[in-house]
Amino acid sequence: MGGNELIPVDIVVVAASKADLASLSETGEFRSDLFYRLNIASLNLPPLRQRKEDIQSLFRHFVGQASHKYKTRPSTIYSEQIQQLSRHEWPGNVRELRNVADRFVLGIVGDGFDLQTPIQDVSETEFAFEKQMEQYERNVLTEALIESAATSMKSRAN
Repeated sequence: MGGNELIPVDIVVVAASKADLASLSETGEFRSDLFYRLNIASLNLPPLRQRKEDIQSLFRHFVGQASHKYKTRPSTIYSEQIQQLSRHEWPGNVRELRNVADRFVLGIVGDGFDLQTPIQDVSETEFAFEKQMEQYERNVLTEALIESAATSMKSRAN
């Protein structure tokens, strides 16, 4: 700034809009030259309420992020909690889902979601993925310790 020397820059502009910029540029409500400069690649991503199949994976991802952010252990997510999330219309789209995940990790009930007290089926609780992984990791570590101790004892005997 303030100089006369040209400095080359390499930038990428990412623009997002809820409005249909093509129709707005046709009616003169959006500069058509700007529309054609920006319109290199268009992605039409439907709102979350139209792609309910993404809710579970997005929620698990956001819970993982929030657990890391708030330095907590990720909570077990039960199927009835995912069903409750799937019934919601998501007017706030993915940002709203991220906020719900943050509240879930922090143990806060809000915005019509009570994900803190799921109806738990005993069989589902016993076979929750997280519990299975904990048991698997415990078994692997125990076997490794036993094998290491046996190897150590053999080397001492020789």
